[in-house]
Amino acid sequence: MDPPRLQVELWRTDGSAEGTTQLVNLGVLSTLSPSYVRTSSAHLFFLSSPEHGTALWRTNGTSGGTVFVKRLDANVVPVVDVGITEDGSTGLFTLRDGVNTEVWKSDGTASGTVRLESFGREMRMLGSLGAHVYLTNADPVTQRMGLYRVAQAGGGKATVTVLENPYADQEAAFPSLQSFTRSGGKLYFAVAISTPGPAYRVVKLWVTDGTATQTRSMPGSLSVSDEFSSSVHPIDGGGVIFAGADSAGSYTNPWVSYGTNATTAEVTATPSLVTSSPERFARVGGSIYFTAMDDTGWYQLWAAPANVSCTP
Repeated sequence: MDPPRLQVELWRTDGSAEGTTQLVNLGVLSTLSPSYVRTSSAHLFFLSSPEHGTALWRTNGTSGGTVFVKRLDANVVPVVDVGITEDGSTGLFTLRDGVNTEVWKSDGTASGTVRLESFGREMRMLGSLGAHVYLTNADPVTQRMGLYRVAQAGGGKATVTVLENPYADQEAAFPSLQSFTRSGGKLYFAVAISTPGPAYRVVKLWVTDGTATQTRSMPGSLSVSDEFSSSVHPIDGGGVIFAGADSAGSYTNPWVSYGTNATTAEVTATPSLVTSSPERFARVGGSIYFTAMDDTGWYQLWAAPANVSCTP
């Protein structure tokens, strides 16, 4: 007897029974990618199936507004990174097709969904600044990470700079990208340096405005634990909040950075409040919420203003 042929359905909900409805049945033997892009006009999402390859769809939250956009590849290929342009109008994403990494953009139309460039190696996309999309690649031979860019208009592939790795002459000191975000016209990203064991040597926060001279690492370190890594979350004023410490270790506190050494440090807080291992940063209104342990050793819910400062 043949196994049941599963179907994938797309639903929406406002949290009530009457507001929970099916938008579209996407078909038999299909898989809906967990990756999606939310532009200013619609959600873009990816659908793969053995029969139809990998395709891009869009939805505005209605059944009639959930439609096929374009076939991206004849085969089932993974979507690696997604993002949007600074004005929010265009989705950006990368596909891993064998050894190649393809950089795409889409405005939600077939004609506006185009491949910008292809790299013959594994790349990670940080996001866009101005007229360019920025990506990284870690070279396993030199143990150095490069920063690259392509033009949003297509082509224009170029190397911006190669990041410093003070451990590059040591065994298994391989750099890897942990987390990244855009804030205030800059890209922030965390780069971990491995060891022969499970833990990392150090995890540094880097910032770039898209130029070699303004691509630099910030003081301190994110957690080096192999079980926990911190997100880098945007805050007001062009900065980010993350879990950091003065030196490499697993014990971390809430830190912020506004892209300079003087503005990168632990969050200013009432001295009696003790927090550690902050996680799951999320913005609601004018506050950044996160979980962190207090002096009881239990996780609690905390909040900081979205323009939170630090004490250098």
